[in-house]
Amino acid sequence: AVVSTQSTGGGTRVKDPVVKLRGLPFQITRQEIEEFFAGLLVVNVTMLMNENGMRSGAAYIQFATKEEAQTALKKHMQTIGDSGRYVEVFMATMKEMENESPVREATEGRRGTVVEEG
Repeated sequence: AVVSTQSTGGGTRVKDPVVKLRGLPFQITRQEIEEFFAGLLVVNVTMLMNENGMRSGAAYIQFATKEEAQTALKKHMQTIGDSGRYVEVFMATMKEMENESPVREATEGRRGTVVEEG
């Protein structure tokens, strides 16, 4: 049976087909991320940037279904690519992914404001 309410306990039922990765190598490619999640359909990869416009080592991954995102959580603390780095995999939401877009990450300062000089 599918439970439509969110668990208040230690449940890990995903709300959206999205996970967040942390600890990625800075030179990671979309192909390497797709290979990391082999067998799951990756719909979108959003690499996050720091305030200097450089990759932060974090990314949001959108899958075709919530079930695939749930399966992706099993990759938590596994190594990715040839880097030997372990990657943290967390539940995330579409809203979190949209609010933390790479353009905003790259253009906004620490206080969340864009200063236009002219």
